[in-house]
Amino acid sequence: MTKKNRNLQARHFLLYLIGFLDMLAVSLVVPAFPVHIKSFGASSTLTGAITSIYGALQLFSSPLVGKWSDSRGRLNAISACLIISSTGYLFSGFFVSSLVSLALLRIIPGIFKHTQDLCRCCLIEESGHNKNQAIGSFNAIASIGFIIGPTVHGHLVANFGHTYGLYISYMICASLFLLNFLVVSILRFYPNHELYKPMPTEKSHKNGFNHENGVTENTANVENITDDLKRFQRGVFASRFLLALPVLMFRSTFVLWLTHYHPDLASTTVGYIVSYNGFLGLFFGFLVGTVSNLAYYKGHEEKLQMHASCLVLLSFILFLISSKISVILVAMTTLTMGTSVLRVCGVVLTVKYSESCDIGHIQGLGSSVLSVARFGAPLANGILQELSFSAPNAFSIFLGSLSIAVFYYDSYLYRERKLKM
Repeated sequence: MTKKNRNLQARHFLLYLIGFLDMLAVSLVVPAFPVHIKSFGASSTLTGAITSIYGALQLFSSPLVGKWSDSRGRLNAISACLIISSTGYLFSGFFVSSLVSLALLRIIPGIFKHTQDLCRCCLIEESGHNKNQAIGSFNAIASIGFIIGPTVHGHLVANFGHTYGLYISYMICASLFLLNFLVVSILRFYPNHELYKPMPTEKSHKNGFNHENGVTENTANVENITDDLKRFQRGVFASRFLLALPVLMFRSTFVLWLTHYHPDLASTTVGYIVSYNGFLGLFFGFLVGTVSNLAYYKGHEEKLQMHASCLVLLSFILFLISSKISVILVAMTTLTMGTSVLRVCGVVLTVKYSESCDIGHIQGLGSSVLSVARFGAPLANGILQELSFSAPNAFSIFLGSLSIAVFYYDSYLYRERKLKM
């Protein structure tokens, strides 16, 4: 193995470690947050509104932080976001008994919690590797944190009580963000880290042929792209939103939904079920790269996204028709299988025709689309649950079907037209 390849693998390892620690930290507190808000006697609508603060702020902060990382450097942006986010989670632990303080402190991670997106930008910019494989592995390793976090929190609550257990979880979360800051510091001094310096402002205007994807690359300025390409990007963004909204609706209140239908479940059992979802994310995340390299899908992320969207739609149908634990586990499997693929394809398709110096900004815009879903999901869930606990599932089926139709006509057919040109 050459020194260049060793350095590439080492940088990937450090980025994967950052993603893992980040997900471990937030999974200690985020899944339990709606339950804690409900413990104050808040209604479903108020719980949804408070939970939506994070997504609402990410809508505006994602493209700004992405653009900032384009001009100032990825690692500078990651380091600053980690320190400030750590402070926010630390104070959340101190004010765990105050509903108003917890709601206000959601502002800090809402503005500065962008570790995952910035790490993916670093991986996209790396040369000499399969981007689908790298991003899929990053998502999978980060998912290990989601396996461990809810289980640890469940045991903390079982042994120390709900409030003090959540306080300890917040303290651990803040400490993990500081640990991540140290990992980023190591990455700064690693050989061949030029990729993480500020990107040049000059834009290339070359057009070439991407042999890996088998399509013509358009590297023109984003403002001057063709109408067809605008339609392609619109389809990608719209379909990501329409699928992210129901997925986040389900995940933001999954624990509430589960305990509603199964009130006798112990907190540790709930933690294991949530961790099972993280294990699935780990397994399918590693599998994405292998699947994308199959001859049937190679270079055709559009087809892969279409099939993954159908799997997600199937899972919504399963959640609607039955609340049995066995059916829930099967539905979680198909949901995670589909979303694992969609998380990779969404990133790759979003920046597929973008300038290298715009990757952070474009990725930030994609994250803003998802932030709209993060903002709307808890609120919509709260309103729909006032009508019926099954209403969100029925609405999810409608949104999933609409997402597939939009992506097919706006984005999938774009590639077919390009190949015929």
